[in-house]
Amino acid sequence: MKEESVPMASAGSVDASTFVGEAFIAVRLTADGEVAALGPRVPDALREHAPALVGRRVGELVHPDDRAAYRRVLEGALAAPLASGRLVARLRLGREYRTLELTLVRVDAPEAPLAMMMREAEAAPAEKPGAGINYQTLFENTRDAIYVSTPEGRFLEVNQAAVELFGYTREELLRLNAVELYAEAEDRDRFIEEVAAKGFVRDFELRLRRKDGVELICLLTSVAQYGEAGQVVAFQGIIHDITDRKRAEDRLRHAALHDGLTQLPNRIHFLDRLRRMMDRLRWRPEYRFAVLFIDLDRFKVVNDSLGHRAGDELLIAISERLTASVRPEDIVARLGGDEFAILLGDLAGVNDAMAIAERVREAMRAPFDIHGREIYATMSIGIALSTNGYVSAEELLRDADTAMYAAKGRGTEQCVIFNEEMHARAVALLEMETALRRALEREEFRLLYQPIVALDTKRIIGFEALLRWEHPELGLLGPDEFLNVAEETGLIVPIGWWSLREACRAAREWRDGAGPEAPVVSVNLSGRQLLIPDLAAQIRRILDEAGLDGRALRLEISESDMVERAGSVQRTLRELRALGVRLCIDDFGTGYSSLSYLQEYDVDVLKIDERFTSRLGGPAEDAEMMKAILLMAHSLGLSAIAEGVETNDQVNDLVQLGCGLAQGHLFSRPVRAREVLELLRKTS
Repeated sequence: MKEESVPMASAGSVDASTFVGEAFIAVRLTADGEVAALGPRVPDALREHAPALVGRRVGELVHPDDRAAYRRVLEGALAAPLASGRLVARLRLGREYRTLELTLVRVDAPEAPLAMMMREAEAAPAEKPGAGINYQTLFENTRDAIYVSTPEGRFLEVNQAAVELFGYTREELLRLNAVELYAEAEDRDRFIEEVAAKGFVRDFELRLRRKDGVELICLLTSVAQYGEAGQVVAFQGIIHDITDRKRAEDRLRHAALHDGLTQLPNRIHFLDRLRRMMDRLRWRPEYRFAVLFIDLDRFKVVNDSLGHRAGDELLIAISERLTASVRPEDIVARLGGDEFAILLGDLAGVNDAMAIAERVREAMRAPFDIHGREIYATMSIGIALSTNGYVSAEELLRDADTAMYAAKGRGTEQCVIFNEEMHARAVALLEMETALRRALEREEFRLLYQPIVALDTKRIIGFEALLRWEHPELGLLGPDEFLNVAEETGLIVPIGWWSLREACRAAREWRDGAGPEAPVVSVNLSGRQLLIPDLAAQIRRILDEAGLDGRALRLEISESDMVERAGSVQRTLRELRALGVRLCIDDFGTGYSSLSYLQEYDVDVLKIDERFTSRLGGPAEDAEMMKAILLMAHSLGLSAIAEGVETNDQVNDLVQLGCGLAQGHLFSRPVRAREVLELLRKTS
């Protein structure tokens, strides 16, 4: 028997009725070769046997000697939607075998995806591979390159699309061997191996080279043609150019796995490489690697002062230095914002990781030239080692991040190796954050009010609202036990809004009970709240809701928050002053004291930190700092409140130094809102 394959234009354009003619039985086959239906016309010579074909597998009717060739043609037609397969085989029809010419074509029908044409083999099949049914028009006009070649690879026939794809003339292609088009020898070897095993390949991806040297990425579908002795006599195939699609996919893949600004691997890519390195531990338990988690120190200052464009240029320059300062096999990634990570493989121990971390820090010490300005960038580095028995890549990266935060806590340009104590602290922080969120939902926070007293009359002129947490298990907690966590997690903002509303509501009740001479209420404002763009508008709404005049509210802002946010809060503070709200600098004297910002922000009151108050009542030299602060306040026309007054001796010194206001346990412990009016009556 003899098999041939003929190129087709489109799988979807073929239907069994196309092949119905006087000499054909047209049938539809399922994927396993069972006859599903007959065409509408059957030639007289085969009519009596045709009905018996329905429901039978053609392979069972084929002569045993011809079945191998039939199976190859069947599989080839299923695998190659743009090619038909043909063979001459003996088929049992009735009680005898008849020699028939069978042609199989893939069609667009899920349940019966093959059409087969059967006719008596009245003449020998054409000798030239690829000859047979005339599909020349489709062959020449399809967009894909179609070819027929010898088993050795010499082209016997090519269509116009092949000429255009490879840039050769038809004559040049017919003189070529297909081997000359392969861009990579391994593609050729894989093709030969696969087609030898199955007799066909489908959607085989390979790289081919045009005449001008340009590489193409293509999909090859090819079917072997067999001679009467079962030998391969030709290959017939279709080449589909997917270069543009693959390049677009590569661009999408790169974008998905790389940072758009620095072109470094992103978090997804980094974690994938980290997982692969962790997998290596399964067969090399002695293998050592580490992750460096890097965060720039005070990067926000660059963005705020020079703009985001300068910040972006600095990040690009930093990424280049990081890459240059590590080994070629190490992986530098940008995780987001000003956070980077480095994956260090094949380490001898922790000293190797520390040495590379030091090399990274050293690389950062030279200034960067950004927009003509010299900018210095330091970084905090956390290190996590593979020796800690991690189960997942996320855990290792998490612990490197935790170590980085520990490094930040020690100051700028620090490097810290992760240990279990850090993890315990991180877990405690998470648990505290969760508990704080629940406390907000369950309204577990309370405000206590400590009086501010005029030292000359002993009259209460104000109250400071002091935040407490009435924990269901631990009892009443002071701010030292939870405010740092609230600041770190950002929960200080909703807690701050609650405190402000509650204090204004209480102040309104005092005014209803004590009249217009009721004391002012002081509320602490966090540094995070200071950065809220519409802070003044929100405070005005709270005052309106409480029915409270702005002059009844004093906002206390810590000196460090005021100075560190100098450029971004001026307008906000002016808007607050326009509401009548009074401003107080809290913890004055703790390190930032200067006349310039006091004049610039037009504050009303300085609250002097209790560490200075605690020095009073003793030797005269202990009062010198308090005296200097009070002189500064008086020169600017500001009032001063001394915090933490505990003894009458301290009061006497304050009076002698000219401090008119004070608060502390000497006058009263903090009281609940309902106790304020009673305290006012006792001291009036």
